[in-house]
Amino acid sequence: MGLPNGAAVDIHLNSQSIEFFDGEKNKNEPYGDDYGEQKAEQLDLDYSSVDDSSNSDGGSNEIEKREIRVEDEEKERPLDDAEGLRNSVNCGDVEQTVIFPPNTQLPRPEAQPGVLVVYTETEKTKSHPSIKRSNSSPESAVLIPAIGKFFREKSNSLSAAITKRLSLLTDDNDVDSEKRKVSNVTEFHLSGLKVTVKLKNEKNEDEQFKGRITFFSRSNCRDSTAVRSYFRDRKLRYVEINVDVYPTREKELIERTGSSAVPQIFFNEKLFGGLVTLNSLRNCGLLEERMKELLSWKCPDDAPAPPVYGFDDPEEEKTDDMIEAIRVLRQRLPIQDRLMKMKIVKNCFSASEMVEVLIHQFDCGRKKAVEMGKLLARRHFIHHVFGENEFEDGNHFYRFLEHEPFIPRCYNFRGSTNDLEPKAATLISQKLSKIMSAILESYASEDGCHLDYLGISNSEEFRRYVNLMQELQRVDISTFSGSERLAFFLNLHNAMVIHGVISVGHPGSAVIDRRSFNSDFVYIIGGSPYSLTTIVNGVLRNNRRAPYSFTKPFASGDKRLELAFPQVNPLIHFGICNGSKSSPPVRFFTPQGIESELRFAAREFLQRDGIQVDLAKRIVHLTRIFKWFSADFGQEKEILKWITGYLDASKAGLLSHLSSDGGAVHIAYQDYDWKKKNLCQETRKGGKNAIDFDSDTDTDIQECTSASAQRGSKSLNHLLEQLYEKRGSTRESALSSIIQKSSLSFQYQFCEKNFAELLYQCLKSFKRGSTKESCLAVEALGLLAITIGCGENSHELYKESAPVLSEVLKTESQSKKLKLILDSLAIITFVGGNELDETERSMQSIWDYMHSRGNSKESQSAAIFSWSLLLSTMDSWSISYKHWQGAIPFFKNLLELDHEPTLIGARQALALILELGCLEKFEGDTSATEEIDLKNMLKDDRVPEISVKIGKQILKVETLPQQIQLNFLKRLLGSGFGVHMKENELLHDVFKFKPEKRQPGRELYVAERDEAAIKLFVPDVRREQSFQRIHKSQNSIFVKARTQIRNKNRDIKGEEQWCSGD
Repeated sequence: MGLPNGAAVDIHLNSQSIEFFDGEKNKNEPYGDDYGEQKAEQLDLDYSSVDDSSNSDGGSNEIEKREIRVEDEEKERPLDDAEGLRNSVNCGDVEQTVIFPPNTQLPRPEAQPGVLVVYTETEKTKSHPSIKRSNSSPESAVLIPAIGKFFREKSNSLSAAITKRLSLLTDDNDVDSEKRKVSNVTEFHLSGLKVTVKLKNEKNEDEQFKGRITFFSRSNCRDSTAVRSYFRDRKLRYVEINVDVYPTREKELIERTGSSAVPQIFFNEKLFGGLVTLNSLRNCGLLEERMKELLSWKCPDDAPAPPVYGFDDPEEEKTDDMIEAIRVLRQRLPIQDRLMKMKIVKNCFSASEMVEVLIHQFDCGRKKAVEMGKLLARRHFIHHVFGENEFEDGNHFYRFLEHEPFIPRCYNFRGSTNDLEPKAATLISQKLSKIMSAILESYASEDGCHLDYLGISNSEEFRRYVNLMQELQRVDISTFSGSERLAFFLNLHNAMVIHGVISVGHPGSAVIDRRSFNSDFVYIIGGSPYSLTTIVNGVLRNNRRAPYSFTKPFASGDKRLELAFPQVNPLIHFGICNGSKSSPPVRFFTPQGIESELRFAAREFLQRDGIQVDLAKRIVHLTRIFKWFSADFGQEKEILKWITGYLDASKAGLLSHLSSDGGAVHIAYQDYDWKKKNLCQETRKGGKNAIDFDSDTDTDIQECTSASAQRGSKSLNHLLEQLYEKRGSTRESALSSIIQKSSLSFQYQFCEKNFAELLYQCLKSFKRGSTKESCLAVEALGLLAITIGCGENSHELYKESAPVLSEVLKTESQSKKLKLILDSLAIITFVGGNELDETERSMQSIWDYMHSRGNSKESQSAAIFSWSLLLSTMDSWSISYKHWQGAIPFFKNLLELDHEPTLIGARQALALILELGCLEKFEGDTSATEEIDLKNMLKDDRVPEISVKIGKQILKVETLPQQIQLNFLKRLLGSGFGVHMKENELLHDVFKFKPEKRQPGRELYVAERDEAAIKLFVPDVRREQSFQRIHKSQNSIFVKARTQIRNKNRDIKGEEQWCSGD
C-alpha cells in the first residue's frame, strides 16, 4: 500500500530514490601549479550490514563502504555548515574554492511533493566519489579503536532497524519504488474498506475561474453540441443561450459579434470566438492561459445576461377579430342541459338563440348573424354537440369549446380558451421541434435513451413549451403537407410523453395504468381532442386498432379522419417513444429530412438491441414491436426480409444465411421492459445537470432527494432578496420560482431560517401587489405552512395570515384568486390552528363564503373541499351545535348541480358528516328516517382502501378523513407530493407513515494535515451488527486466517492417510 509523495502519512527514507548533487567532477581537480604533490592514503572503514529478513525484496539493507582520502600536508579550516561544505584554499596568489559533495551517510533532503527521481541500474552501481579530508585529520596509519567500531556497528544496526520499520508503513510489498505512479488521488481497495487519499491543495478546475462562460447556440447545431460537450467534459460552469428558444437574444448576438453565426463563446464580456478558435487554442496548449487571463475576475454587468426564468419574449400577438362577438355570446346566451336523442347534452345552447343575440347586439340582419355563426364555428369557438354540421340556424344545438366534455382531460387547456388569433401551423411546428431539441441537448444522454425529467420540469425551455401548446387549441392543421404532418405528429407524441411523465407520472408495467395514460392524457388541437393512442393508431396508422383493442380510435364521420395517413409507414414505430426502457430513444424530426431521419432511427435501434440472431439454434429474437404491429410490417418472412436492409454487415449476413439455406427459422420475441429509464442525478459543474444513469433502480420522478434542494439554496436566497425589489414583475418571478422549488422539493432549512422574511414579504405582496402577485403570494403562504410543519412558527403564520385571508374572502370576486385563498386558509389552519376555536373560526369564514351569492363553480367546489379538510380534524364531541345547522340540506341541494367537482365535494362532505355520527349537530331536527335516507343515498360511496406508492414503500389510507387529507395535499403539492411524503415529518405524523431510512456509508475521518486528508468509507451493504462484530475484535482477522490454515492442514492430513491406505 503506497501513498503519493507529499502525503502526510508517507515517510520515504529510501536514499537511492532521490538524486543529489554529485561532486565527481571535482574529485581529481588540481589546487594549483605550486601546490605540490599530495599524498593520499586510503583508509577502509568496514561497516557491518544488518540482515533484514522481513524486507519485501528479500534482500538486506546494507550501508555502502565509502572511500575517504586524508591529506597529509595541508590543513584546512573547519567546514562551515552555512556555506554548504565549502573549502577555501590559498594557493600562492590565487584563491580557489573547492566544493565537496555530502557524505552519503548524512541525512539527505526530501524531494519536492509529486517529484520522483529514479536511478538507472548504472547509477545505482556507480561508485561514489571520495571525500578529501583536511590535513588536520588523523593519519591513515592510525587504526580506529575496537570500541569505536563496536559502537558504530550497533548504531548502524539500530538505524537500519528503524528505517525498515518506517519503510513498511509506506512501501507496498508487491510494488517496486521504481514503478510507483504519483498522482493526486490514490485509492486502496481492501476487504470491506475503501481508502481515499486526497491532497488538500487540490482544487476543481472551475473554482480557479471567478468569471462566467457564456455561449450562444442553436438547436440541432453540431458545432454548438461540440462546444457544449467540451465544457461538460471539463466540468466547467457555463451559461447557454439558445437563440431558437430565446429569439429576442439573436439581436444581441448580432450586435456583439456582427453576425448571427453560432456558436459564439464569451469569457465574461470578452468575445472569445467559435469552435475553430476553441480547437486551435486547445491544440496549441494556450487555452488554459487564455481562460485564466479572461476569467480571473468577477463577471461585469455588461457581459451577456443569463436567461431569466418566467419571462416570455415580447411577441406580436393579435386578439381574434371575433373576440367581441364571442364575449357577448358567453355573457348573454342561456347555457342549459337538454335531452336530445335519448341523451342528456350538457352546457349547450340553440342556434336560434345565438342568432337572436347577434342580431340584437350588432344590429345586423339574420343572414349576417348566421355568417358570423359559421365563422365562429370555423375558428373553433363553438361546435355542434354531435358534430353534424358547421352552423345552421334553427333547432340545432351547440356548445362553447370550453364546455366540451373532453376539456377536463386536456393538459394544454388552462381554464379558458386561447382567444388570440391562431398562428400558422407550420410556425408552431417549427417552434415545437426547436424547443424540444434544445431540451434533449441539455437534459438527455447522448443516445437519447435517458432523460432528466426533474431537470426538464424545472427548465425555462419546458415552461415555454407548455405555453406554446396552448396555441394549438384553435390552430388549423389541415394546411400541413404530408411530410410536415408526419413530423408534427411524431414530435407532438414524443413531447406529450415527456409532459405526461412530468405531470401524472410514468404508468409503469400495469396494463390498466398504461391504457389510462395513453388514452386520458389529451391535447386539444384545432378544436378536437388528441390522445397518445389517437395520434399513433388514429392518425399515423390510418385509424387501425391498437394492440389488444377491439375498437378503432375514430368512429365513422369523425373529422379527425381527414388527417389520417392513407398508407402506413412502418418506420414510424422507430420514431415513437413511450418512455419505457425497451422503447426506441426519443427523437424530434424535421419535415425536410423526415424519411432519412426515420431510416436512421430504425437502423440504430435494430443494430443496438432490436434483433439478436442465434445461429446455433436458428432462432431470431425480435423486439415485440414487430409482434404488436404485425399488420404494419407483414408476415414473419416479410419481416425478416424487411429487417435485413437496416442491419450491419455481420447481422445481415447471419440473417441472410438462415433465410437462404432452406432450413426452418424460428422467431422469438424479446421481453419488453415497461419501466421508466431512470437516472441518478448529481450536479454538473456546467450550466446544466449531469446525468449518471442507473438502469437497475426503479425511481420515479417524485423520489428525488433533498440534495437538489440543498444545491438550490443559493438561488433561493437570491430569490428572497428579489422579493424586496420595487419592480412588480421581478417579485412575481421570484415568488413563482420559490413556489416551484418548495413544491418539488422539501426546503425546510431555508423556510425555517428565513421564516419571518418569507411571511411578511408574502403578506405584503398579497395586500399591495397586482392580482398575479397576490395569487402567487397566497399560494406561497400555503406551501410555507406545509414546509415548516407544526410548531410556534406555524401558529404565528396562522395568527398573522388567517384574519387577512378571511377578510378578503368577503370582498374578492376573482375566481382563481378565491380558490387559492380558500386552499391556503384551510392548510394554514390545518397546520397552525392549535385550538378548537381557531379551526372553527376558519371553517366559519369558509362557510359564510359558501352561502354567499354569485360564487363561481370552481371557487364553490374549492370551498367545500377546504371546509371538509378542517372538519376531518375534529371529533364528534368537539363540534359545536350552533355553527353548522343546515349543513346537510345545503349539501343535498348541491347534489342537484351538474358541476362534477362540486358534486364530488358535496357527497364527500355528507359522507364525512355521516361517519362522525352526530347528525343532530348539522341538522337540529334530524329524524331517524332522514338519517336512514342519508345512509341509503350514500350507500354506494363506500370508502375503499387507497394505496399510494412512495418510493419502494406503500402508503395505505383506509379512513375517510385521511383520504380527504391525502387528496387535498396531493392536489396542493402536485408532483412534489412524493418528496414531501418521504422527508416531511408533518405528513409522517398525519398519515402514520415511517419512511425507509437509507444507511449512509460510515465515514471514519482522520484529521486533516498540511499535506493530505484521509477518509475511510465503509460500504452501505455492511449492516450494523456485522460492522460492530468486525471492529470490536482486533484478532478477528488472525482468528479467521488461523481457522483456514487448520482446515487446510486437516484436509492434507486426511489425503495422506487415504493415500497410505490407513
